[in-house]
Amino acid sequence: MARLILTIILISLAASLLAEPWGVNVFFNNDRHGSIAPAPATFMNPETPPPLGTFPSEVAVLKKQKQLAESRGEGFMYLDQGDIYQGAPVGSLTKGESTIIAYNAFPPDVVTVGNHEFDDGFTNFMKLVEMSEFTWLGANLIDNTTGKIIEGLEPFIIREFAMPNGKTLRVGVIGITTRDTKTMSFPENTGGISILDEAETATAYAETLRTKHDVDFVIASCHIGLPFDAAADYEKLMDVGAQFDEGHYSGMNLVEMASKVEGIDVIFGGHIHVGYHRPWEDPETHVLVFQNYAKGTGIGGVKFLFDQDSKVFLGYEPIALNDALATLFADEFWPDKDIAELVDSLQKDAEKGLAEVIAQATGALPRGDATSNKVGHIVCDAMLDATGADVSITNMGGVRSELPSGTITRADVFAVMPFDNKVVSMPLSGQEVVEVIERMAGKYGSALIGGVEVVYNSTKGNIHSLKIGGAPVDSSATYDFATTDYVYYSYGVPQLEAIDKSKVKFSGVLLRDAIERWLTNNSPVSPDVDGRWKYIEEE
Repeated sequence: MARLILTIILISLAASLLAEPWGVNVFFNNDRHGSIAPAPATFMNPETPPPLGTFPSEVAVLKKQKQLAESRGEGFMYLDQGDIYQGAPVGSLTKGESTIIAYNAFPPDVVTVGNHEFDDGFTNFMKLVEMSEFTWLGANLIDNTTGKIIEGLEPFIIREFAMPNGKTLRVGVIGITTRDTKTMSFPENTGGISILDEAETATAYAETLRTKHDVDFVIASCHIGLPFDAAADYEKLMDVGAQFDEGHYSGMNLVEMASKVEGIDVIFGGHIHVGYHRPWEDPETHVLVFQNYAKGTGIGGVKFLFDQDSKVFLGYEPIALNDALATLFADEFWPDKDIAELVDSLQKDAEKGLAEVIAQATGALPRGDATSNKVGHIVCDAMLDATGADVSITNMGGVRSELPSGTITRADVFAVMPFDNKVVSMPLSGQEVVEVIERMAGKYGSALIGGVEVVYNSTKGNIHSLKIGGAPVDSSATYDFATTDYVYYSYGVPQLEAIDKSKVKFSGVLLRDAIERWLTNNSPVSPDVDGRWKYIEEE
């Protein structure tokens, strides 16, 4: 009998060892910003860009991959990390409704709330939630009136997948939104909500999923970003002596979050528009972090592998060839016909009148840092023209697109400035001008400026010299300073917050309109830059 029992055990062990790993296919995207319509890939070649299929191609891929997964008896999920509508005209002009209609045609399992979901106010966001035929996640978004998660949102979902051996794998997905949402929105849009600590909330819900819902595998779907260099950021995080000026930002990035969470297996991120073709793996917690690029240019896909007997997570395989991300070239990924027709109809309804040509450009007008960001220079010069100010500044992230070579249309300008930001101006001393520019340059190492010439010490992170109107700045003189109402209200610049509101001039001029006027008045526009921002390196 003992020999028989031993034989049975050995046979069972051998069967377990021989069993193929079983998988759950997870596709992901983030920061679509309304880009549901096919568009040229100007980021690859501004002069002759290849066509992108965007959402219609994405849905074609998803339909095929879902069918393949089901035919193999594998799991399938489709996750979106938020900021779904504000940006492209078809999204912004309909205040998100067109994007929701498109999403409802092939609903994701979840969409995590992004900071830009609040751009048209809290009431509008609630309307979008009601329209949605999919689940919105926001585990750390609290309604101040009720003290509970915002009505209509869920903290998590649970999906069950049948495995070939008859067992069931339970997967939980927690949605977490960056705390930066409070400072990146107008106060009236998020004044009625609180945003809890990202890592603490994720850890608490992971424990709930594992202990109360018997979940085997926990995913955090986050509108929080991996930085441009995760390894370098991790080194800074581990340097306990390092001092950081976080400026107006209160939320953490995913390098920090991955180092702090417990009970989370993998994280999908967004918010920062940089894709990772291989996941970032925290050296200590071994949490894997995946992140796509933005604006629907590509799709991410991975297969998570599990031991069939123990349900232990074994690792992942990229869906694309040795790559977690795939660019959605229209000639490689043929768009889904029905989705393409739907998107075309939505776009035509939303963008009537935006095809009007307003200017010409002698070459592609790029973005970039402050030295080469021609579009940013135009934005700042447009504010000077609109107000007659001496100096202007805007945030790097507020300039959302390049401008094409040749004809420039109203739609192109909308892509640059999809937000309904207005131009404001106020008096600042020369010293305050220096301080404001240095503070706003702190995050990116440069700032978008007009009316000034700056020599910036990139080693020390401060201004070496500054001229206004061609003359050295006078620290005690008063200058008229223009910016956007967003920067004034929400960017957390102490020098601006301290100004007597009675001295602030609210022009009522939409920045987008000011940009259109500047382009028309200065057409044809050259891509040449004027050296308004220069770098030096001195210890």
